[in-house]
Amino acid sequence: MMKPVITFGLSLLISNIAIAGPFPSCPTEAYLIQTPSSTPKAYGVNLATGSYTILSNDMGTSKSFNGVGYNYHDNYIYGWDYQAGTLAQVGDDYQITPLTVSKDSASASAGNFYVGDVAVTENAWYGYRKRKGLFKIELNDLNQLSMVKVPGSTANASYNITDMAFHPTDGYLYAVTNGSTGKLLRIDPSNGKATSLGTVIQSSGSPRQNFVFGAQFYDASGNFYMSNNTSGSIYKVKVSEATSAELFSYGPSSSSNDGARCALAAIPVGDNIDFGDAPDSYGTLMDSNGARHSITENFRLGLLIDNESDGQAYPLSDDASDNNDDDDGITTPTGFEIGETAIVLATVTDPSGEESYINAWFDWDQDGKFSIEEQALLAEPVTDGLNTLNIDVPSWATEGTTWARYRLSKQADLSATGGMNGGKSKIIRLP
Repeated sequence: MMKPVITFGLSLLISNIAIAGPFPSCPTEAYLIQTPSSTPKAYGVNLATGSYTILSNDMGTSKSFNGVGYNYHDNYIYGWDYQAGTLAQVGDDYQITPLTVSKDSASASAGNFYVGDVAVTENAWYGYRKRKGLFKIELNDLNQLSMVKVPGSTANASYNITDMAFHPTDGYLYAVTNGSTGKLLRIDPSNGKATSLGTVIQSSGSPRQNFVFGAQFYDASGNFYMSNNTSGSIYKVKVSEATSAELFSYGPSSSSNDGARCALAAIPVGDNIDFGDAPDSYGTLMDSNGARHSITENFRLGLLIDNESDGQAYPLSDDASDNNDDDDGITTPTGFEIGETAIVLATVTDPSGEESYINAWFDWDQDGKFSIEEQALLAEPVTDGLNTLNIDVPSWATEGTTWARYRLSKQADLSATGGMNGGKSKIIRLP
């Protein structure tokens, strides 16, 4: 006689609460989400230098993950999952977990979101669609999420942006518009109305470059950062002073770019960075966006290099304080004469075989700064070993003692200040 068989049904309760753990409380790095070949990838970026690491080559979906923001309230990242058509959560495993969200009729017809961020003064994600409006999802209970359109926001949804970021304290969203002229907008999350705070960046040259700022962030001091997709250049704006954007560092470029960062975190310099030693008028200290490079093995100008937590402006240079003259690597056998061509010898350490460049600036008029007209070397290719460079001394140069800055990098187009991943900056006092 066969014994009766008892079968059990398996009941699965699918919850919106993610399995992955949260990120460390308010991390200082910025997170970039890029989607090459339809596979979202996550990068961690040090904004001070633009140096970055790949955190995940595959975030678990085959479509974009966009409109992302860092949630200070629970230390997860939230953004829009294009594959599932809903808000999703990302924890410390960098895998995208779709969330169940009920939508009102306006939200259901809005489609996917590539602009979004998580508020700081409230626990809520906001998403923006041009001509559709501003939409909100409160995140207090992940098992009962609902998406609603912010009242009155459709009439205000005319601005052209690809990301936005909440200020750490004032409750407003901020964004810089795309195009050849970038305007800083302050957006009221209660109605989506945008107030222009003025033009902060404008392209030059012909044809004029169109900026696409796909990743935008804040720091704890209220400084605003935006990354240009095509170049990876990261710009900084002091919002309280409505200053023009300055080139701050060089990060990874991509045709698709979105960013998230804890707005209450400072921008640390770190302990693996080399600064120059010129007077601060040339951009030396971190507060002056001083020229700085993250230290990488087997890539430097000269033989010596030292770690610094900040620049040491002349005459209190790090060379004087530790008797380590790391500004080697540049010698000038011919000297410099007005109207003549000088020969410079540059010793480069770079066994990679990849292209590397030297850019150089000379304060020919001795006014204490490097102007555009004073760039003496523009993306000059160099190789491992001794390189001979020619410097044309202009006829309008002023006779006497002045300063020059040489920067070695993998980036061809480089400014005289700002952060760079790898390489080296040398400051030379002439003669």
